[in-house]
Amino acid sequence: MPNLKQFLKLTKTMNNTQQNQNNQISRSSKIFNHHLKTWQWASVLVVMAVIAAGVFTIPPDDSIQQTNYCQTESDCIWVCGCGCINKERKCEIPEGIMYDCYPGMEEKYSCSCLDNQCKTVKVDVPVQQITITTDKTEYEEKEDVKVVVNNNLDIPLYIYDCDPLELVKAEDNSHVRGGLECLPNLILGIKPQELKNLVKPLSYYSELKGKFKIKLFTYPGCDETVNNWQHRPKQACGEPKTVYSNEFRIKIGKISDLDLAQEVLIKYFSLLNEGKYSEAVKYHGSGYDYIQPSCPKIDLSNYAGLLECGCNFLVCENINIAKKEQVSPNEFVFTVQFVYEDGSLVKSYPYCCGEEPPEGEANIPKTEFEYRVEKVSADFFVITPLLYVP
Repeated sequence: MPNLKQFLKLTKTMNNTQQNQNNQISRSSKIFNHHLKTWQWASVLVVMAVIAAGVFTIPPDDSIQQTNYCQTESDCIWVCGCGCINKERKCEIPEGIMYDCYPGMEEKYSCSCLDNQCKTVKVDVPVQQITITTDKTEYEEKEDVKVVVNNNLDIPLYIYDCDPLELVKAEDNSHVRGGLECLPNLILGIKPQELKNLVKPLSYYSELKGKFKIKLFTYPGCDETVNNWQHRPKQACGEPKTVYSNEFRIKIGKISDLDLAQEVLIKYFSLLNEGKYSEAVKYHGSGYDYIQPSCPKIDLSNYAGLLECGCNFLVCENINIAKKEQVSPNEFVFTVQFVYEDGSLVKSYPYCCGEEPPEGEANIPKTEFEYRVEKVSADFFVITPLLYVP
């Protein structure tokens, strides 16, 4: 039998073994709990990331019947009267509202799922694909202007059935008073890729002379079944698009040489004022010798450069015509006023630069100046030198 000393030693060894086992179990429990918490937090982060990415979205409390909620593009459809809605939703139109719809009408809309809502996006219609072309570039007074409207779109468009072509001035697209008086109740449809021949009568206008264009309002996306203007819904057509034709001239009988000379004089100073010196050279007939000495670095053969330099110290403002006269078959005299951008007139004082007028004489400024235009063959030239005002 073991003695007391051996027994105590054996007991101590057993106690140490039990303690080691308990410590090991405790460490394993802590490691397990740590991994458990880590896994739980990781799961939370994954769910939050998925929600943020839009992969998983918590649907709204309202039912699909009451909302346009969607998750994918296939959840949305376009319905005439309601627009882009969830495919499970019933389209309810209030009583008394009329909607004219036609097959394929939804093709001109983009029905998309945006921010988990079915939303309508209108198709952008390129205006440049709708063109108007006149049959001539010059017309007599009261003559009919024949035009071709080309609908080069993939969708139909509508125009007014009553006098759809508007006459406007070429320089600023402003409306010309006159035309046929009627009510535009009906709409004339033009199918995709169709050419439509229309006529603009000039007999309803008076005293037309100059350059003009044809203006046309078009409504892309309509169809011939949508023929009631008063009840046509906004969804039935796209936004109106304005299209302009090429420029053309309307003349009253034969344009006189005096009027042509006036046009050249006005255009000459307009080109100089706008800085279009190369174009102004075509009407400049006063030579360049009086400009070149003040612009010694510019070669005498550089006409546009000399005009540009000359306009730094000579008067190149727009003009008003005060008087005009044809003094010979090929020469025309005009009294003009030069107008600054603020509307004030250019003034030239007989006494300036410190010079005082004689006693009893007033220093009255001059605001009207004489300019001459000469006709050579069929062309017109401004032969009076550019004005210098000290």
